[in-house]
Amino acid sequence: MSDDLHTLKFLKSGLQDALRFINNALDMVKKKNPQPSVFQSFDSLESKINKLLKILGLLWPPSYLEILESLKEKALKRANIKLDYVLQKIKERAEVRKHRDYIKADEIR
Repeated sequence: MSDDLHTLKFLKSGLQDALRFINNALDMVKKKNPQPSVFQSFDSLESKINKLLKILGLLWPPSYLEILESLKEKALKRANIKLDYVLQKIKERAEVRKHRDYIKADEIR
């Protein structure tokens, strides 16, 4: 992929421009001469970089909770079942196990 799509050149040139902008903006802030447009540009730049890194698969979701939620959605979709159905079966199984009917509990599982 790196040779076919010139990914390395693309990343290098794009990131160099972004880093140059960030360094210039930080110099302005250090000199106490920041302009409001600089901060707006930072927000725009951050969102563009995040989008690019996600497309390339280099930026993972920020939390394990989001990863688990995504995996759960994919599993439910692949199995073609609804979350409510799964939760109902979990409750049924817990109730059956409470009455020590393990054969029925295994069938539900």
